Amino acid sequence: MFYRVLILLIALPLSHQVFATKTNAQVNGVLGTSFDITLYGIEEPQSHAAISSLLSHINNLENTLSTWRKDSEISQFNRLKQLNGMSEHLVQVLNLCHQWENQSQQHFSCRIGKIHKQWQQAVTTQVLPNRIAMRRLARDIIKTPMFNFNTKQSAIIQSHIVYDVSALAKGYILDDAIKFIRAHSPKVTGIKINIGGDLVFWGKKSPDSMWNAAIGQHNLMNDNDQSTIISISEGAIAHSGMGERDFKINRRQFSHILAPKEGWPIDTPHSVSVYARDATTADAAATMLSNMDIANAIDWVNKQQDLEALFQAADGQKYWSNNWQALVKTKSNQPLTRMTVDYQIPQFSGTDYERPYLAIWLTDKNNQFIRQLLLLGSSNRWAQENKRWWRNIGRKNDSMLDALAKPTRRPGHYSLQWDGFDFNHNIVEQEHLVLHVEASREHGGHDYQRITIDLATNSPMSLNGVGEIGKTVVTINQ
Repeated sequence: MFYRVLILLIALPLSHQVFATKTNAQVNGVLGTSFDITLYGIEEPQSHAAISSLLSHINNLENTLSTWRKDSEISQFNRLKQLNGMSEHLVQVLNLCHQWENQSQQHFSCRIGKIHKQWQQAVTTQVLPNRIAMRRLARDIIKTPMFNFNTKQSAIIQSHIVYDVSALAKGYILDDAIKFIRAHSPKVTGIKINIGGDLVFWGKKSPDSMWNAAIGQHNLMNDNDQSTIISISEGAIAHSGMGERDFKINRRQFSHILAPKEGWPIDTPHSVSVYARDATTADAAATMLSNMDIANAIDWVNKQQDLEALFQAADGQKYWSNNWQALVKTKSNQPLTRMTVDYQIPQFSGTDYERPYLAIWLTDKNNQFIRQLLLLGSSNRWAQENKRWWRNIGRKNDSMLDALAKPTRRPGHYSLQWDGFDFNHNIVEQEHLVLHVEASREHGGHDYQRITIDLATNSPMSLNGVGEIGKTVVTINQ
């Protein structure tokens, strides 16, 4: 028994010493961008050997998957429209592309390379593509059947199909890089890899530690101007949306993310940061979510396991999935205050009854906007009937109707929660806020109420119903 304890005491500092070993390397021009890798748990000579081998491996993957290289395997496939003896990596990536296209309801596609080329030509000529022609080509691509590729059979594609796998190739390479390092250096305890702002983390950098990642403003996704820090045990972060790669034609800027159904950027572009358990999923999901309106994108994310997202609209507003805030690293380890609002939509008789348009939002005591909690009714016209909300909030925040508006609801009791963050995903420090409730209804009335909220109280607070507004009860969850 004495010897067993002695062994444990001796082993403990050795374990800390292994974790403390750290090697970092930075290289430019990897996949056309910056490459940053940190390895923990192995000595520098072994780390440098592993990193050197990894860079050669990534170069081989680029020779397979890059559409910018005319001699790559995928470029040869696109040019010849057939390929004998396709490599395993290309087979895996193309089949992953098909899986994501099938499950995304045409919000994701790797088969629209021909459309991308026409947009790139438009940047050179400064002549906007023909929108009808782009839509027809996009619809022809969607109608074209997809087949599972394998390494043993010849692969053939139709003339209008051009593969561009950039929507998930970086994520695939990041995941493959983790596998490569672990196979090359089995004693490695932690790995962090950053390629152009997309990150993957594996293992630990020290016992019981978490990995931290910075999420910047939407047009500074890859820069150090960080606004939010998230903390994760393992997984990947990917970004997609507005940025330097956007198309600039005749002084107009178009998102480089094209909607596969239209061959055209979506009308209300936004950026998205995605956390997932692996980099391929994070990369593909980020591209897909960039092609959806924010409200539907958030609904999709909320149905997934081990996947969260933060959306940043062009007007600066931020929106996020249900559990994104659980990843955010706060100044203290105390849980965030959460507030529950139980509200009621009253019942009215009459044959011409229409469901109400309802807005619930928070401000500080000086009427400075904090956060929109609920917005029922996506019609711009009827949203304006909630005059106070529209005058003070709605007209100043263009993205809200697209991001938050839900269908109007029938009479009944409902509940919502506030997570303690403001509209810019900062923790609200004030103890006293004002809850605003406003409702209007076609063939009905218009009513507005407000109540001051004390976040330090344990007692429920309530508003008695009036007109179009039913009883509202506020409970602070400590």
